[in-house]
Amino acid sequence: MTHDWIIDVLADLKLFARANAMPDLAEHLEDAAMVATRELAVVGAASVHGAKVRKIPGGFGTRSNA
Repeated sequence: MTHDWIIDVLADLKLFARANAMPDLAEHLEDAAMVATRELAVVGAASVHGAKVRKIPGGFGTRSNA
């Protein structure tokens, strides 16, 4: 299963931001899409070469301040 769907989600969010007069958010979403594209390429290359891709336990938004 590929994770390219995240690029589509970021594009939709960017369109929403632009349509609703949020240019700063749209710019940050553009940056996020570039980062996601770069990191997906690394993950894809690691998968092709048999490397294990580390997943963060707990998923998104589980940051601890300890």
